[in-house]
Amino acid sequence: MTPEGNRQALHDLLDRRELLIVTGHGLSALPPTSIPRPDDIASAVIHAIGALRPGLTTHVERLLETRPSPHLILGLLFQGLSETFLEIFLPLLRRRPNRGHRLIARLVAAGHAQAVVTLNTDGCLERALQDEGLAWGRGFSVFAGEDSYHHYAKDQERPAPHVFKLQGSIERAQSLREELLEVELPPRSLRSQTLVALLGRFHPLLIGVEPSDAKGPFLSKALAATSAARGPAFVTGEAGLSPWEGAGACAWAGPDPVAVLEDLCRWKRIETPPPDPEVPELDMPASLAAWSREHGEMIEPHYLVGSIFGYLGRNAEALACLREGTRLAEREGDPGLLGAYELQVGGIHFKEARYREATAAYHRAMEGFRRDGDQENTIRATGNLAAAYLQSGNQKRALELFRQNLKALQDGGDPHEAARAHEGIGGVHFLRNEWNEAIESFGRALAKHHEGQDAAGVCRCQERIGWAYFQSHRLDLAESCFASCLKIYEEIGMAADAARIHSFLAQTLLAAGRREEGKDQADRAVQIYGQIGLDAERKHAEEVRRKLES
Repeated sequence: MTPEGNRQALHDLLDRRELLIVTGHGLSALPPTSIPRPDDIASAVIHAIGALRPGLTTHVERLLETRPSPHLILGLLFQGLSETFLEIFLPLLRRRPNRGHRLIARLVAAGHAQAVVTLNTDGCLERALQDEGLAWGRGFSVFAGEDSYHHYAKDQERPAPHVFKLQGSIERAQSLREELLEVELPPRSLRSQTLVALLGRFHPLLIGVEPSDAKGPFLSKALAATSAARGPAFVTGEAGLSPWEGAGACAWAGPDPVAVLEDLCRWKRIETPPPDPEVPELDMPASLAAWSREHGEMIEPHYLVGSIFGYLGRNAEALACLREGTRLAEREGDPGLLGAYELQVGGIHFKEARYREATAAYHRAMEGFRRDGDQENTIRATGNLAAAYLQSGNQKRALELFRQNLKALQDGGDPHEAARAHEGIGGVHFLRNEWNEAIESFGRALAKHHEGQDAAGVCRCQERIGWAYFQSHRLDLAESCFASCLKIYEEIGMAADAARIHSFLAQTLLAAGRREEGKDQADRAVQIYGQIGLDAERKHAEEVRRKLES
């Protein structure tokens, strides 16, 4: 097929069926070891389908009496659950088939997904699809000269969903956006327009830039457009942009942000025709909490509900739910699942600056993953533990743990964790006014962020190197670092971050005695902050400008 035909085929797929936008790094919304056992699933299937499709309950019970395969049981479960529920909380995990990969494969096998747009169609997803009776075949290429893949069902009566592979760089995203714009979009092709917008203005969704205030309004519009079309879309990001933050960005959309967020966190059917009025709408957190109490062996609802409450800021309820899940995980003797729960608990304590409690939870998570033989998550928990020690003022212990992670990663591993360790070490040196050592460590982190194509990490390290140069009175080098950050932030439309760098440049130029140039930078910071409504930051930039004028 020609590149033009491929692009049109992509449009056709996006307009016909659900759109799943998944990313390369694959942040997980579910614990990796909490796949329920087949014997525990039957009652959950009957419960879910009975609540949402009462007329099917008898047929489902008869089918379950034949003891079908676990894959078929899970497929029925996913058909009974809300598509929006599944797509918001659909996880992808790195490197190995895990809950996220398997859930995608089951959605495909159940016929929910016609197209999956992903950065990396790696062996993890391939193996998960093969477990569902799906195999790989050569498929569409979005870019001329680029290979991509689609998978097809061995049962040819089922549709053949497609996986489109994109490359995770600004240049590739911009290229695809331009090529898609060459295809005339139907007026109501909201899903296609949303993808164009995501690939165009919202590069961070694809290349791994962390969330910021500047990105909220844009992402909310994209998600709101998809929601308005009643065509559910799953959007997740990388390097900190979790499904919770992606859904929560909708709080920026429209006059009633709470209603928008609650609608995304509601367990109900979304169909082109109006839903059957006899099908009840269930409040997801309450329903899942009740469900998890009724089916005590179904551990993962506690994780989901706790994560939802945590994102909504209902931290007491989140902790209560996660602790109940922890109790069940301990009863099951599953150290990996216990580690996943404790990692979430630590995150809530860390967010509320309860660093002693966060340290204890992260330590339990680290030990749980270690007992489970999960090296990757052990390193992740160790990094979180080191960060908690650093925030609590225990620089010595933080430094030990960051170095411990580097030693564990010396033969390879996740460049993001290696970068985080180098950044942590650099942060300790920075706090000790050891500027040269800080610059060296941040430089190593910078190289790792380049390796992982993490634009947020690149800019963050350049900023920190710039401040180390500033503190050590090497103003030319500080200016160069800040200017490099500014260029990237402006290219990808990160207004708040660009304004912050303008303010940093103004302070640097003030220290160098170049007041007129500094005024221009301060004026630009004030202007941008005013445009995006960040009043506190605008006042700080105005204070910098007053210093330049005095």
